[in-house]
Amino acid sequence: ADARVGATAGTRTEMLALERGWPVEAAPTHESALRKLAAGRTPLLLMHRFFADERLRQEPAWAAQVEPLLPVVERRQLFVGVAPALATGHPVFTQRLWRLLCQQSAASRADGACRVPPG
Repeated sequence: ADARVGATAGTRTEMLALERGWPVEAAPTHESALRKLAAGRTPLLLMHRFFADERLRQEPAWAAQVEPLLPVVERRQLFVGVAPALATGHPVFTQRLWRLLCQQSAASRADGACRVPPG
């Protein structure tokens, strides 16, 4: 079947679907994309989980119409930016935050980011 994948226009999810060669049904907002899926007007939807989970908690009728399909399509790589003034003005805090991030990051051992402390 050539089912179109719903995505919010102009977002990373739309770009990702297009990069993978999936036919896209673009919606102007996250809200409208999710509404289309819940109403059955779009059979598939690629969306950030944090938005979908929150809205589906708020709309139990929608939640009954949406079944998450795993595994996830993409894991986002996010980082914490530190202003130079904070790093130099509060080096103990910066080091403590860095150590905490390294402990909590599943990718810290794989990418080597925690081998050399900041500063």
